[in-house]
Amino acid sequence: LGQVEGERLAAVIADWIDPDNFTEVGGAEDGVYSALPIPYSTPGRPIADISELRAMSGVTRLTYTQLARYLCARPGNEPHQINANLLTEADAPLLVAVLGGRIAIDEAVEIIRSRPPVGYPGLEQFWANPLITGVFDNQTVPSDIRGRLSLNSQFFEARAEISRNGLTFETTLLLQVGNGRAVTLARRYGRPT
Repeated sequence: LGQVEGERLAAVIADWIDPDNFTEVGGAEDGVYSALPIPYSTPGRPIADISELRAMSGVTRLTYTQLARYLCARPGNEPHQINANLLTEADAPLLVAVLGGRIAIDEAVEIIRSRPPVGYPGLEQFWANPLITGVFDNQTVPSDIRGRLSLNSQFFEARAEISRNGLTFETTLLLQVGNGRAVTLARRYGRPT
């Protein structure tokens, strides 16, 4: 997405989740959705499933397809922590976002490639990576940025596809892992479009 399209999408999402009916610049509140042939309203709460984006004003199938692999919907309002040991080269845009746009995609790819083969034993080793210290001119990385990465994952998405007798059944589970057990938080049947 370009910057203008990204800013518009951010405004549309903000209007979707906020409880008020004040339209952000470039956003869409209930008036837009209630005027549709099949009217509906914004939920005024956090997104429960990423497929909700398809119901938002201006989100095309192409936009959704481009973004879907970088999105997640999970309980809580706190910023999501990204596991530095699980980032792949395809996740470079996430690292760019976490670092506040201070690096380019190709630099993020290099940071991901420089991860030790068995992963980082601690976050201090990640932040000590010369490719990252250079981004911050060898100064302390701000705490709000440091807080966006971890080496533990609490939420996992599991996808299953079962085929039998020419029929295919798909399901996606959102799991929360902690205290030695996994709890299913949500189930979705079928593939979001």
